[in-house]
Amino acid sequence: MPTTIKCVVIPDNPEKPRETLNPTAGCIPRFPGCKLCYAQHIAASLVNRFGSEKYKEVVDLETKHWNGEVRFFPDVLQQPRKRKNPCSYFIGDISDIWYEKVEDAWLEEIFQMVYECDRHIFLILTKYPERMLKWIKQMGLLKTPKKHIWWGTSVENQQWADIRMPVISQLTELGHNTFISVQPQLSQINFNLAKMPILWAVFGGESKPFAALEEARPYHIRWIEDGLNQCENLGFKVARFVEQIGTFCVTDTWEAEFCTKLTESELSRVRGIEPAALYRYQIKGNKKGGGSLEDLSKHLQIREIPYL
Repeated sequence: MPTTIKCVVIPDNPEKPRETLNPTAGCIPRFPGCKLCYAQHIAASLVNRFGSEKYKEVVDLETKHWNGEVRFFPDVLQQPRKRKNPCSYFIGDISDIWYEKVEDAWLEEIFQMVYECDRHIFLILTKYPERMLKWIKQMGLLKTPKKHIWWGTSVENQQWADIRMPVISQLTELGHNTFISVQPQLSQINFNLAKMPILWAVFGGESKPFAALEEARPYHIRWIEDGLNQCENLGFKVARFVEQIGTFCVTDTWEAEFCTKLTESELSRVRGIEPAALYRYQIKGNKKGGGSLEDLSKHLQIREIPYL
């Protein structure tokens, strides 16, 4: 199905609709970055509004959160097989295929298809890189990197960068394509890329899903600038991609073209993460997502695609 994830691009025609592939559905919101998980809100909405049976068993309809269960849909694995022209697929934007309740037998079916369909690009993102690495080792794939597969992990703050990046960087060092999704970024992060190398970094703030009760957490422009700068002058290339600024992107520098002043209620939401005086302005942006590059200053309008 088409996706709005902007870092997913079809190699032979970047203007074509992007694709996602969801062979599983369901997860559990246990990490800081899961608070406003858009996937669980989409799944709950599909059940509530359209009576979808596909997600009925995996969401709590009252909280609109995942309930911890997971389902497998093997039929969707035929889509890349049937598509002859090269395409880029993001696997699992409605779940995490490395979540512990996803069975090994399901993973074998998924990756049989992935390895068969090497005319396509596959982006595989997880918050569970330890299981991903363990599975790659068990399957004897560690020393046989495939150029059409990009292995990724999410890092939302310093704690989880320190935990997940040493795992994903092991794949980098063995010649695999790797990336980090710094989304939603919840703090300034030292990525330590010289010691934990990756090939691609995708940055973005938190967006508020439709009907979510909680407000999006702040995303500071200086965090983007710092992350982009860390990807340079390393002795190896790290592609950089700013996916979105999120629903509540703040700054301490006034630019009339891009900024509005924070209201009192908005100021209350930024207190406690840095001296509140630093957060005086908000990037106007798209309040539903902030995905437009035009919402950012020119020096932040960076979207590099390493697999093109």
